Amino acid sequence: MMHSKSKCYHDNIIKIRHRRITHKMKRIVTLLLIAVCSVAVRAKDTDFNTWTIITAKVNIAKGLSVSGTLDYRTRQDASSTDWWAFRTAVNYQALPHFSIGGGYELQLLYRNGWNNRHRYQVQIGENFTAGRFDFSLRERFQHTIDSGSNDYVLRTRAQAKYKATDLLRPYVSVEPFNSLNKGDGFDFNFVRYIAGLEFKLNKTTSIAPYYCLNSYDNQNRHTAAIDINFNF
Repeated sequence: MMHSKSKCYHDNIIKIRHRRITHKMKRIVTLLLIAVCSVAVRAKDTDFNTWTIITAKVNIAKGLSVSGTLDYRTRQDASSTDWWAFRTAVNYQALPHFSIGGGYELQLLYRNGWNNRHRYQVQIGENFTAGRFDFSLRERFQHTIDSGSNDYVLRTRAQAKYKATDLLRPYVSVEPFNSLNKGDGFDFNFVRYIAGLEFKLNKTTSIAPYYCLNSYDNQNRHTAAIDINFNF
C-alpha cells in the first residue's frame, strides 16, 4: 500500500514537471514564431561584418561570478572598424534556474574619427533542461549614452542548446530588440538570430564560432563571429 502511494506521488511530480517544461517550451516557440514572422516579408539591403569577442570569467563565490570582455567588430562588408568595446559584468545564480546580473560597457566607435559611447545593462535569466536540451530565457534592459542622447532598449532572448557530446553543443537563439523611447516601441524592428557551435577545449577554455543575422527595418546584417571564453 505504501509503495503504491509513493509511486502515485512520484508520478504526479513527474506530470507537474512535464507540464511546467511544456509551458516554458511553448513560450519560447511563440517568441520564435513572432520574431520570425515579423521580419520574414521585408525586402532589405545586406551588409557583412565580423565579431571577435574574448571573455574571462572568475567565480568568486558560490553562484557569484565577475567577467571582463574585449569585443572587436567590423562593418561595411568587413572593410572598416565598427567598434572596440570593453565590458565588465557581474552575475549571480540566485536560484537553481534563475539568475540576475548587470554590467557596464565602454564602446569606442569609429565614425570619421573615434567616439565614445557608454552602456549600462541589467538582466534576469531563467533556464531549464529537458533531456539533452538546455533552454533559457533572458530579459535584458540596456541604457546607452551617445553624445548626450539616451537610448533605452529591452532585449528578450530565447535560446536552445543541445548537448551532442561532453565537448560539443550546437545552439540557436532569437533576440528581439525593442526601443522604449524611440519610434513606436515593441515593433520587433531589430531582431538578432544566431546559430552556432560551442566547443569545450579544456576545463577552463571554450570557443563558439557562430553565424548571426541582425534584421533591421531595411537591412540584413550578416555576421561571422567567434566567442572565446575563459572560465576560472
